[in-house]
Amino acid sequence: MTKEKETRFDRRRAETKAKIFKVAVDLFLAQGYEKTTIEQITARADVAKGTFFNHFPTKEAVLCFLGEQRVEMLQEMLSREVSNLQSNKEKILRIFHILSEENERNKEITALITREMFNKQSISMNKEKESQCILRDSFISILAEGQQQGEFRPDFLPEQAADLFVSSYFYTLFQWLENETRQPLGKELADRLELIFAGVSIQ
Repeated sequence: MTKEKETRFDRRRAETKAKIFKVAVDLFLAQGYEKTTIEQITARADVAKGTFFNHFPTKEAVLCFLGEQRVEMLQEMLSREVSNLQSNKEKILRIFHILSEENERNKEITALITREMFNKQSISMNKEKESQCILRDSFISILAEGQQQGEFRPDFLPEQAADLFVSSYFYTLFQWLENETRQPLGKELADRLELIFAGVSIQ
């Protein structure tokens, strides 16, 4: 196969996968993950069942792919939006601001992920755990740098403070998805983060 033909083949393959993925997610959102069958997905996407399995070995693999996209988004965001900021506090606030915007823009998809991927029996939970680990490791690095630069108090463990930020984020996210917060997600998170910053910042 020539390079040109290989490129064309790869492009068509990627387009088919994207089509199947979009149809599957639309059906998940419309009628629920459990009620959606592979037969419904292939019929709506107008592809053979074998084509589906060429791209996604199981229905749950669609959720894994969704998780992979969010992991990639998080890594790109950390590299593009955060690395050039000078203030470590601003880095953390920026991370939460971008996450809030993403979740508010795609609330239904966020709800789908939290509802299905937080099922302990689900192997796709691994991708959500990967996102949490990336987030936690980033906070640890930022907090440690802030301590070295005198921006944060030196007498706390960055790992413990990072756990506070991560747990505050997910707890607030769950409350927001259940419509239990009084404010938009971004404002609710900002208010709670200021309480944590009050404990770690130099007074």
